[in-house]
Amino acid sequence: MTACTFTLAWIGECGREDCTVHANLKCSCCGAPATHECEETFGGNLCGAFLCGDCEHQLTADGTNAPALMHCRKSDQTHTPWWKRQETA
Repeated sequence: MTACTFTLAWIGECGREDCTVHANLKCSCCGAPATHECEETFGGNLCGAFLCGDCEHQLTADGTNAPALMHCRKSDQTHTPWWKRQETA
């Protein structure tokens, strides 16, 4: 038996033996097999979209994830997260 490695947002790996719940989930962005739930939050809510390892939550121009409830390939992300930006003096 193989334990499910699908990662649940803010919880961790599913871990169920022979899990059929996560076996056929597709990435909401590109359609590839999903490996995890999007763990980005907005307004106290969890995104939870199914994503593959190559896709992520799309950021807005100010580097936040809200209200953009869209996803993109990591290579197509056009904005830097707010917490990675350097302050200018």
